[in-house]
Amino acid sequence: MGEKKHISSVDVAKAAGVSQSAVSRAFTPKGKISAKTRDHILQVASELGYSPNALARSLVKQHGDLVAVLTYRQTNPFYDAVLHQLAESLQQHGKQALFLKIEDESNAQESLLLAKQYRVQAVIMLSITLTSTIIEQFSAIGIPVILFNRYQKSSSANFVAVSCNNFKGGQDIADNLLAAGHKRFAYIGGKPNTSTNQDRRDGFIDKLGKAGIDLSFSIEREYSYEWGCEAVRMIYSSSPPQSSPDAIFCANDTIALGALDTLKLELGKKVPEDVSVVGFDDIPT
Repeated sequence: MGEKKHISSVDVAKAAGVSQSAVSRAFTPKGKISAKTRDHILQVASELGYSPNALARSLVKQHGDLVAVLTYRQTNPFYDAVLHQLAESLQQHGKQALFLKIEDESNAQESLLLAKQYRVQAVIMLSITLTSTIIEQFSAIGIPVILFNRYQKSSSANFVAVSCNNFKGGQDIADNLLAAGHKRFAYIGGKPNTSTNQDRRDGFIDKLGKAGIDLSFSIEREYSYEWGCEAVRMIYSSSPPQSSPDAIFCANDTIALGALDTLKLELGKKVPEDVSVVGFDDIPT
């Protein structure tokens, strides 16, 4: 059996009686071409067994329709919904997500170089801490960098960050707990060097301070269920019953779930009668 002939856009153009650029526009979302011509080209392409090579097109255009999405290993269900909505939104705008998973933040630069090889239109970082140098490298070749749910200082005009107001969120949580009559507060944080953790903690402390109350306990390590369990054990083992917290603010919902289980199942605490627990993210669980 002979090798199957590769069908190119040139073949489709000849068979359809149109230009090669018309074929390209027919396969481009929102491409400038009439519906009648597009339908004709797609019909001919289907009969010939043609499908466009997205990577080849990106090489021709220098920048294709790919957007690199870099993700660090996650245990937070919050990002499952984020990734789904992000991919869906990109497709609605005629783009495709190139997902690159980072196992260790130290190899982030390797993934960025891979994204550069695919000539992506932009790079979106999901909760990843990067150096300003790496951001500047992408800016130098005209590739925008977007940080999601985290920010850092950069002199690049090609760099933006998308995040909720975490400082205000921390303040609002303090307001609610103060209004409920709580007096002794603990904060269980995530990664200490992240803007997300720092802003949520600082907003919480700021509003407590304005009410004349000091934070009784503040410990930070990572955003995980296991850390929530361990942190609660540490807090209650280091304080007598009369000085243990009556309200705990956890930097995210995953930490809060660990805190809840340990309080109820190991320490026999009633939530919220003995202690109130607040998370952050509003995950389905």
